[in-house]
Amino acid sequence: MATPTSIGHVRSFHGLASFYRMFVRDFSTVAAPMTVVIKKNVPFSWGEVQEKSFNTLKERLTQAPVLALPGFEVMSEVECDASGLGIGAVLHQRKRPMAFFSEKLSGGSMRDLILTEAHGGGLMGHFGVDKTLAVVMEHFFWPHLKKDVERFCARCIVCHKAKSRLHPHGLYLPLPISNAPWVDISMDFVLGLPKIKHKDSIFVVVDRFSGTLHPV
Repeated sequence: MATPTSIGHVRSFHGLASFYRMFVRDFSTVAAPMTVVIKKNVPFSWGEVQEKSFNTLKERLTQAPVLALPGFEVMSEVECDASGLGIGAVLHQRKRPMAFFSEKLSGGSMRDLILTEAHGGGLMGHFGVDKTLAVVMEHFFWPHLKKDVERFCARCIVCHKAKSRLHPHGLYLPLPISNAPWVDISMDFVLGLPKIKHKDSIFVVVDRFSGTLHPV
């Protein structure tokens, strides 16, 4: 295939290559220079970076590996990598690739990825604005960071479902008085005790009516 000489040629090649992107490792990163060319309201400009991207993509398409079919009895592994341009991943079994994934990252998408991880990813518990902001600022900073965190937390669907938007009004009221044993109970855990027979915690149940305590 000859070198593209117009935006239409680049779009045709990029569209065809995108159809086989699952066979090409780091597709979005490799194709990023050509993606810039086909943006709206951008004059056609073809330089060394675009030529290198074009040739590399052609080479990888013609030498794409044969993807293996998944074996559900075999352990699957995912290898991930990231750069300033995008993120990529390979799903494989016994070192044989089954699928490739890649995505080009812009500044906005990179920030959303960081906020998602800091707010609800890994061991994060969908903390509030202050805690999420503190986690992000341990490693990152950008202008208007606090506003971005506030906006992200305000749009979190999980937080809206788990936390009531109603604020309590008036004085606190006493708990209702039980009229029969073991109808109204409270439960709690006592943790961090010295281990005895491989156990270091107690589950405590209290009957509010009689005050009877039942440790487990």
